[in-house]
Amino acid sequence: MAEENVPADEFIEDNEVDEVVAEDQNSMQQDFDEEGEGNDDGFQGENLVDMVPDMSVQGFFEHKDSVFTVAINKSNPNMCASGGGDDLAYIWDRTNGERLHTLTGHTDSIIAIEWSFDGEYIATGGMDSQIRVWKMSTGCEFIAALETSDEVIWISWHPKGHFLAAGCNDGSVWMWSLPSGKVANVFYSHTAPCNAGAFIPPGVGKRLATVDDMGTAIVWNPASGEAEVRLTSDDQRFDPGNEETAGGWVCFTSNKEGNVLFLGGSSGKVKVVNLNSRTILASLETQTESVEKIALCPVLPIFACASVDGTVALYDSASLKFRKSLPHSEAVVSCEFIPNSPYLLTACGDCIIRKWDIRTGQLLAEISGHQEPILCMAVAPDGKQVISGSDDKTVLVFNCE
Repeated sequence: MAEENVPADEFIEDNEVDEVVAEDQNSMQQDFDEEGEGNDDGFQGENLVDMVPDMSVQGFFEHKDSVFTVAINKSNPNMCASGGGDDLAYIWDRTNGERLHTLTGHTDSIIAIEWSFDGEYIATGGMDSQIRVWKMSTGCEFIAALETSDEVIWISWHPKGHFLAAGCNDGSVWMWSLPSGKVANVFYSHTAPCNAGAFIPPGVGKRLATVDDMGTAIVWNPASGEAEVRLTSDDQRFDPGNEETAGGWVCFTSNKEGNVLFLGGSSGKVKVVNLNSRTILASLETQTESVEKIALCPVLPIFACASVDGTVALYDSASLKFRKSLPHSEAVVSCEFIPNSPYLLTACGDCIIRKWDIRTGQLLAEISGHQEPILCMAVAPDGKQVISGSDDKTVLVFNCE
């Protein structure tokens, strides 16, 4: 249903464009193995922490519980935001760790925080079924409390307009127009938790893609609310599960034209789908557990898939063939490419961020400082620093050049 007429020109149809990529040369990967030993004196964890060097150059330490989400303002990259299990979000300065604003009002954990494309607004999404929005140009003025029907799982700003979308645990997807806070559309079709969503193409946002825990992917027309593409696990070729367990879609990304989706499943499968022809280009089964993040390299035809099985799988986005696996000691919760480079950052449950050269698979650096598992990270627009939130209640800033 729609409670407000959304200008059609906010979602202009693009010409369909085929993905054109060139293959990069194959290369060898440098394997590594890291093993930590504890003492039998009852203080293994504390002694291990003492052994881990703190390489952070700055940090934010006011959270009282795990930090689940972080974001960097692209319009003012020194301005960062974080939200966590203490029901609070903060805006702070990554150059000195100073708290700039405290964002209150949630009654349960904040699991998503995002800046609008121009940095004018910041939104937080919580397990209390609420999204709260603040306006930065008026001194971080609170402007809207947006109610949903269930726990919020994700939020996504339109890349060119002040429209905010969100997906919920009951499968509903909502879209609002800001600053009015009026509902622009509600999309009811998912029958399971809507695990991820984003406007595509990334820089245009003419459509809204969403995926759920039952293996359904839908591409919506945001203005009309109509489903333009619907792919379900009823088609066995599209099923994200395996012979032992059912599965759903956990994450996805799209190519820059928005006509190809790369989807990561809870059973470790990755599917590549052409939205124009509704065809499955590849079903990739290198990994054995949930794929938490998929990232496309900005300078080479390669994409990376981070998995709970402790690997990051690299694939050629032209041939869709497996290239190599980057091993980690524990679950990999996220991966991000440094802008305009072939360098990949991975965040792992072993408290370490790793930097890789995907041309060779070489491990370039291990960046430590957290004392408990990393839960989220964000890379600065200039690629010089990364911030990460952790179960240890801190957000740390690291150099990654």
